[in-house]
Amino acid sequence: MNRDKCHVHIHLRVNPRNKSALHNLAILMSIPDAFNGQTSLVSPVGATGDSGLVKHNWDEMKRLLTWSVEELQSGEVREFKASLLIATSTAQNESVVLDADDFPIMLRYDSEGCLLSSISLGVKELSVDCVKHQYRVYHREI
Repeated sequence: MNRDKCHVHIHLRVNPRNKSALHNLAILMSIPDAFNGQTSLVSPVGATGDSGLVKHNWDEMKRLLTWSVEELQSGEVREFKASLLIATSTAQNESVVLDADDFPIMLRYDSEGCLLSSISLGVKELSVDCVKHQYRVYHREI
């Protein structure tokens, strides 16, 4: 990767057979050392300007980027884009090779018998697709 920025796209799809909504979703994404999480931006895909930015938190010690979604209805699809700058020390010394496994995601939500159907993860260098993966979600009750 020769550029100074990377976009990670996250696509969430709620099972359309759910009888009720998913609530209090928390999305946690681990950020590799090659990127500066402090300057990251999270926005819904298609949003423009600062009004579309999602309130998110950066934990430097754990290198976690986190944000939340209050509710997702049955059949709803929600897409997010996290924009990350390559760390200055990395950009000067080496090129960055990306893989979707470099951005592990954990998702937590409250529900009663409802499921999330799938999560898709795509890593892009500006407008060029680098990596795309889709995951089927398996549910575990605690």
